[in-house]
Amino acid sequence: MALIQYTIGKDDNGKAVVTYSVQSIGPGDQIAFVSDWGDAATAVSCEGDSPFQDPPAGTVYNVAAAGAPLLVVKTVLASAPIQWSCGEANGDGFTAWPGTGPIFPPIGPGK
Repeated sequence: MALIQYTIGKDDNGKAVVTYSVQSIGPGDQIAFVSDWGDAATAVSCEGDSPFQDPPAGTVYNVAAAGAPLLVVKTVLASAPIQWSCGEANGDGFTAWPGTGPIFPPIGPGK
């Protein structure tokens, strides 16, 4: 079961600021990849061991064609995250976009 931590604080103007970070994911959790890019080729590729049964490590996963959320089958802790690349599926290959893709567990906004 996922452990999600919310950190509550306030900015210099006294406005509430809440950030979150996923501390762990485990068997039975579900993760959905979505894209607002609008490109049918948007995909991700795992650079390490995959927490999912399907897609396994080394597989290009087409986000645009995704159906149901992916089922997590391996525990992953924030202290040992798994890196993924974001990019485009092209034929039998994958072209990664510059920048860092998601890690599992992901570090939430503001972290």
